[in-house]
Amino acid sequence: MSRSFFVAPAEVRLPLFGDDTYYITVKQELNAWEGKRLAASAMTRLTNPEKSGLGYEVDLAAAAFEKVLLYLIDWNLTGPDGAVVGIQTPAKKADALRNLDSATFTEIERVIDAHVLSTREKKRMTGSLAPGLTS
Repeated sequence: MSRSFFVAPAEVRLPLFGDDTYYITVKQELNAWEGKRLAASAMTRLTNPEKSGLGYEVDLAAAAFEKVLLYLIDWNLTGPDGAVVGIQTPAKKADALRNLDSATFTEIERVIDAHVLSTREKKRMTGSLAPGLTS
């Protein structure tokens, strides 16, 4: 069997809060452009290279938000009126994520992180992780 060099569009449904009442649907994995976009999202600007050498200021909150934006496809989370909050467009998704309570955003991020780690481990075990790639 030959190796695929492209990310197949695949979705995974992941439960939130330890049961199947609420869930998110996420991408199985990010493509190269999305991965680079995620990596760049944490770096906000160059620090003063004259004083301390080349470096970046890092914004971990921005990176966490971008990670969720990139992976999240759909969910069944409801608003105050009891209706599912739609996230069909990038603007609606970003607006909905900004308005979540902290515990819910943290749970979504935790579930995505666990999914990413599990996917990497499966690829490592099957030998489909590119040589030299460890993260």
